Amino acid sequence: MFAKGIAFALGGSYAERKFLPDMVPALFAQSSVAGLPQSYCLCLGSVAVYGFWLLNYSMKVGGARKTYMEKARKDGEKNVDLRYSLPNLYVEGNTKHSKAFNCVQRSHQQQLETIASFSAFVLIGGLSFPVTSGCAGMLYTLSRTFWAEGYAEGEGDASQRYSHPLSGLFWQALLASFLLTMMTCVETSGLFKFW
Repeated sequence: MFAKGIAFALGGSYAERKFLPDMVPALFAQSSVAGLPQSYCLCLGSVAVYGFWLLNYSMKVGGARKTYMEKARKDGEKNVDLRYSLPNLYVEGNTKHSKAFNCVQRSHQQQLETIASFSAFVLIGGLSFPVTSGCAGMLYTLSRTFWAEGYAEGEGDASQRYSHPLSGLFWQALLASFLLTMMTCVETSGLFKFW
């Protein structure tokens, strides 16, 4: 995982600085907004798309709560209203329906735990490496989508979150975004310029 994330950050930033300006000069033209390169829209877009998708996904969690509450009632589980109703974040118990709902809830909660870091890394790293940071953000969003679907549709089997081949790539994308942020910090300090 670490090697792929490092390779993504270093390889992408190298290609962005050495080859892309000649191949697609419009990406590096100065935008009328804060003097940033036009390619910074990739960073803004990836963060916006992920935020919108996550907001939309939260509706799925609410729907799952109702669905599994009804299934639990139908199967004769005890204290269904008390266990499944808000403000409980997770459902107590070890039934198939409580496990299934808890996987849906956990898939959403875990993303809420990392959205601030993801957003900051993409937006800060994009100040120096907007194309690579934007691509990392898009990969993160795509991978998280597959990851959440596997988690939620696994009917209580948490290992299903990695059932899609792309579902684990968000870790590499997050690491690459962090490295790009650190590279931006070093460049901003004036100590060293990459590539």
